[in-house]
Amino acid sequence: MKQGESSQDKIYLGLRAAMMELSLAPGEVLHAQEIAGALGVSRTPIREAFIRLQRDGLVNILPQRETAVSRIDLARAHQERFVRESLECSVAAALADRGSVGCLHAMNELIEGQVLAAVENRIDDLHAHDNAFHRLLFEEAGQSFGWELIEQSCPHYHRVRLLSLRSRSVAENVVMDHQELLRALESGQKKRLLEVLTLHLRRLNNDLSVLQGLYPGYFLGAEGAAAP
Repeated sequence: MKQGESSQDKIYLGLRAAMMELSLAPGEVLHAQEIAGALGVSRTPIREAFIRLQRDGLVNILPQRETAVSRIDLARAHQERFVRESLECSVAAALADRGSVGCLHAMNELIEGQVLAAVENRIDDLHAHDNAFHRLLFEEAGQSFGWELIEQSCPHYHRVRLLSLRSRSVAENVVMDHQELLRALESGQKKRLLEVLTLHLRRLNNDLSVLQGLYPGYFLGAEGAAAP
């Protein structure tokens, strides 16, 4: 447990991580008593964690019925992508204008890790390296809060991205995009950098219909009802 982190925070963060990593799948019903028993706590901190997760858009609570992990809302995912794109393109533009980026070596190492993770089909590691790559952009620009905001506020877009990485072709595109982003940063090509980054963040638009076919129970239907 981190300093200043309460046991209630630990329960909330653990459940949140499981949902964001899809260990707790979209649509999965949650039983407070079972979770409390597994963690050796009362139901009270579990219920409080559910309320916090509902505010995050990760849990749906139906009083007297059930509590379940929220299905992926594509309308919200598109809005979350817009927020991320707006922030990240601003960060990338600032780095390009600066003309010198101190994180290039670290970014190259992360790309090498992504290549190996993709070859060995280690999706969780690939995803972790992907996030670390983008986080470096924010940190190098002195905008760490922007990345924290994205991680906290974009759970639907985040889960779609993780699902997409299960496709080898998508994983390969992610790696190639990162390589191109690095080249643009190294050479100070601001226009090219923003073009590649925008394309990179919008690639999911081409994958959504495939993902909905592969994981129909993970998505909301067109009118907000659970997909069959």
